[in-house]
Amino acid sequence: APLHVSTLMPHLAPLSITNRQRVGTITMMIDPSSVDTVRDQLRHPVLTRRMDAIAAAESLGIVDLLVESFTHVVRNDHQEARRRAAQAMAGASSGETYALLSEMLRMPESAARDEALRSIQSRT
Repeated sequence: APLHVSTLMPHLAPLSITNRQRVGTITMMIDPSSVDTVRDQLRHPVLTRRMDAIAAAESLGIVDLLVESFTHVVRNDHQEARRRAAQAMAGASSGETYALLSEMLRMPESAARDEALRSIQSRT
């Protein structure tokens, strides 16, 4: 199959972060529609598709470009998606993602809040 993000998304999550980033770098060179594809999948009604999209955003290094979509996940999505989004934002660098992680610290006690704390600590 062609090396496009839509083909790779379901296969990225089980890979190590190093391997995901290697595949992500190559995919960004080959597939110019990667950002739009991941953005669309972050709003998909099926949780597994959204989880795959979060892994893809992290792998492609585009979390900072998808702050609006990540904001929607953090504020409205399933607990596991929130936790995974916080984990992905640990590798981001924008002030917007840092502010979103800080917002998560005000959530009720949960795995997502704990992950947000770990992500903030790893960014500082």
